[in-house]
Amino acid sequence: RESYFTGKPFFHPDMFGGRLGVAGDPVPYSIARDNVITLLLLGCFVLALIAYSKSKGFILRQAKDFFRPPHNEKMTAISETSGELRFQFFLVLQSSLLMALIFFFYVQRNITDTFIIDQYQVIGVFAAIITVYAMLKAVAYSVTGWVFFDRRSNDLWIKSFLFLLAMEGVCLFPIVMLRAYFEIAVQTTLICTAIVIGLFKLLALYKSYLIFFRNGGHSLQIFLYFCTLELMPLAMLIGALMITTANLKVDY
Repeated sequence: RESYFTGKPFFHPDMFGGRLGVAGDPVPYSIARDNVITLLLLGCFVLALIAYSKSKGFILRQAKDFFRPPHNEKMTAISETSGELRFQFFLVLQSSLLMALIFFFYVQRNITDTFIIDQYQVIGVFAAIITVYAMLKAVAYSVTGWVFFDRRSNDLWIKSFLFLLAMEGVCLFPIVMLRAYFEIAVQTTLICTAIVIGLFKLLALYKSYLIFFRNGGHSLQIFLYFCTLELMPLAMLIGALMITTANLKVDY
């Protein structure tokens, strides 16, 4: 009269009886299924639209005068309001976040998708490193301009540098969205990102030539200036990100 399960945990359904079988493979992390990152990207898009609407005149004026040589004081006196500066600073921070997400895509696809900390913290660490990189570059440009060039040219270059950083983030935003929600290949994402970064590096080279070297008679020195303040910091940034990744990934 006794059941087979008498005296066994399965006889009482209110008691834990364990689990049968083996655990399946966990679903890999994806930005598209992450509500926090989705809300963050949506917020970046909305705030970027607000920034453009509030600073439209300033952005268009900078874009219009970007390819013109600074012949007189009026062309260099691009004044900004406090609101325009705040929105431009937000666009610079957005650029850091988007580049951090692109590097995270690369790490997740080619290095590892398992870290000793949460994915949000990993992306935050990458964004913080890139933000510090941009700030140190601005300081290096300011010190170099203070030593070798006049204040007027230095101020114009810093404004152009911030404008380039802000617009770089605007161009990277569609790439991040296509990778996150349309699953384009990581290799394609990296190629598009390299094209955007290379284009803005060329624009920086051209603008620095117009401001500092066009009338100085030392046009060849621009390559030393460009390699020291653009290419070497970029290589150091990549190295810092790779070292950080090696320290954050889980080694089996």
